[in-house]
Amino acid sequence: MNKKLIGNLFLLALVITLGLSFVDFGKSEPSHEDLISDFITENLEPETNYRPIVFKRIDEAMLMSQPSIEEAFATISDSISLQLGMLSHDYLSLDFQNSLQAAKDYQQGLKLESITGYLSLDAKLKRALNKAGGLSGNLQKELYREESRMHQAIGDLNAALSQYNLSLFSLNFGEEASRLYWHEYELSDEMGSTVQQAVFELEKESGTVLSFKEI
Repeated sequence: MNKKLIGNLFLLALVITLGLSFVDFGKSEPSHEDLISDFITENLEPETNYRPIVFKRIDEAMLMSQPSIEEAFATISDSISLQLGMLSHDYLSLDFQNSLQAAKDYQQGLKLESITGYLSLDAKLKRALNKAGGLSGNLQKELYREESRMHQAIGDLNAALSQYNLSLFSLNFGEEASRLYWHEYELSDEMGSTVQQAVFELEKESGTVLSFKEI
């Protein structure tokens, strides 16, 4: 066997070995399902059995699939649109018009985690409105009613989010140091079985369970 053939065979064997090592490494990384399941089983009473049912990552899409959250968000979005429509008057100051346009631009891509950003713009917009002399009597009353409806929906949204250990004012899905997972599971012992739900917070890098809350 010539040296070139021996060298090619050695290179092929090295590539295969490295490839297998990467596959093995990938398989050795525990999933969030494994980490949560291990946490539960380690903290159970000896005679209690655990059966996982469903795991879901808590993100914008998952939260918006919940009727109470979707309804509150829709009310907030609708109220914002109505308020911006009431404020669209050319006779108000240039400073106000600039604030109004900034709010309209931001509202176009409104999401759960961007509501607090809009509220900051809204406060600036209302200050500019006051400096510009405000609206006429009846229109100002309608604006107050819509503001009240928006803030009521924000309270409803926060109440719904609290079930998942979240607050509207702490949502930051893109840059969070930890991740949240919703888990439904069954626990059983000699007395019978129950289906439970809980939210688990896992550190993004290590996968350590930082906290959990039963729903």
